[in-house]
Amino acid sequence: MPVYRLHLVGASHEAADDETVSVPTLNDVKLLARTVAQELGRNRPPDELKGQAISVRIPGGDEVYRVRLVSSGAPAIRKRE
Repeated sequence: MPVYRLHLVGASHEAADDETVSVPTLNDVKLLARTVAQELGRNRPPDELKGQAISVRIPGGDEVYRVRLVSSGAPAIRKRE
């Protein structure tokens, strides 16, 4: 099963997660990242979330997906290839 790391990133910081998650597909980890982004953004003002995102990385550090934190509604998705 593929292994990924979820990192909280911002304009001037990065909180790297040392733990990995194993999920069957890239689509599954994208869903997980969107869920985390929604939960972290819940009930927080938009100004506080500006520039913050969840970065999904494979071992070795390459980013395969990024989703912004938003305060309400569906997160804005930005695909990295």
